[in-house]
This record gives sequence, C-alpha cells and structure tokens, in this order.
Amino acid sequence: MLIINQKGSTLIVVMFILIVITLIGALSARSGLLGFKIATNSQAIHILNQNTDAAFVPIEDPQKLSDYLVGTGVFGFPKMDSNKDKEFVFCYKGSEVDFYSLRRASLIYLEGDTLVTNAIGKDGYCKAESGFFSSGRSASLTQISIRVGTPTSLPIAPFSGVAEGTDAETGKVDDTSYMIVAVTSAMPVLSEADSDDVTACMEHLSYVPSGSSQETISECLERIGVPYKTQISEYNLNQIVKKTSAASI
Repeated sequence: MLIINQKGSTLIVVMFILIVITLIGALSARSGLLGFKIATNSQAIHILNQNTDAAFVPIEDPQKLSDYLVGTGVFGFPKMDSNKDKEFVFCYKGSEVDFYSLRRASLIYLEGDTLVTNAIGKDGYCKAESGFFSSGRSASLTQISIRVGTPTSLPIAPFSGVAEGTDAETGKVDDTSYMIVAVTSAMPVLSEADSDDVTACMEHLSYVPSGSSQETISECLERIGVPYKTQISEYNLNQIVKKTSAASI
C-alpha cells in the first residue's frame, strides 16, 4: 500500500490563499487611495476656482468704483505716476470685514533686477498662518495684485479707451489706463512645503519682464509644489471701468 504524506501541502495551500488575499487587499487599498486623490484634486480645483472668482466680485462692484478710483483706492493708488511701474498687492482675508484697506496693502517692484517688497510695508502679502486664509477651514490663501500695464488683447481698437459722449481734444477726461488685476489662490494644506517657503512665495511679482532673473508668484508656488490658480483680468480705466479680457493659468 502506497502512503503519501500531505501535511506539507496543506501549509503551502494556506500560504498561497493568504498571499492572494493580501494582494487583493493591497489592490483595493491602492484603488481607494487613487479615488481619494482624485476626489481631493477635484475639491481643490473647485475651492481655488471659487476663491479666485470671489475676489473679482467686490473689485467689479459698481457701487464701490467711486471709492476705488480715488488716490488711496484699489485703482487710484497704482494709477499714480510714482506707482505705475509697481504692483499694488493685498491679501483677501476671510476674517476681515472690509475687502480692501490701504493700511494692509503693499507695493512690490523691480529696481534693476532687485526685488523691492517693503516700500509701504509688508502687511499686504498673504502669510501661511492663521488670520490670512480666505476660507474658514484655513485651506487657501488668496492674494490680489494690481498694476498699470499693456492690454494683451491686441490690436487695440481705435477710441476704445475714450469714454462715450466725450471729445478727445476738448473734453476734460483722464488719460486712459489699462489695469491688470491678477488673483492668485494657493492651497499649502495640500503640499509638504514649509510655511515659511509659502510665505516667501507670496512676496513675488505676478508679472516679471523678460530678461529678469526673478520668479513670478506662480513659478515660485509651482517650484515648491503648492497647488495654485492665477486668474488675470484686464480693465480699461478712465472715468469708467470697463472689463476687456480675462484669463487663467
């Protein structure tokens, strides 16, 4: 009679089943993690879109335009001759009742290729710390930059900058200015970047001329791995404010 010892084969079968179960569990966990990342990414995009759009609502409020056009206003201050080559920035804080105040704004500009950030103080830059976030969940920072610039929607239509009902020669109207408004929202909570590095990125220009070695705020945030969105709108400014174009990056 032939006798076969099967004690070892039972152990092998059990181990094989355990390996299969482990593989199935690992694949399920990986699939769940991927789904979570997709959901998180979708939520982050939604929050960034909301924050950038929300910042433009008070800027385009027709009831506030008269205040914005004065010398200390959102459009009036960067329009001054001494500020036309500079960016006027302030942080859109969810904890602040007032959308804008000159006391918490800053000027940033290039002097040669040196970045100057403290011309009127540094209270205008967002910081990756409590009190500067645009949402109650301390998830996102939103910084607004305004400068006088050249419109990107070229060629410029004849008389596009002249207010209707005025005469270019005899009418007493202000010279037309093109205001470039850039809103950058960032979510440092979804990155491993150090808060000091995020804060340092906020002290960057939204636009850097060709030939400069300086980074833009978008380039800095991308370099340290912080999710962000920058939306840019252009306005034709004389006695009235007329939106001419918008873009996102």
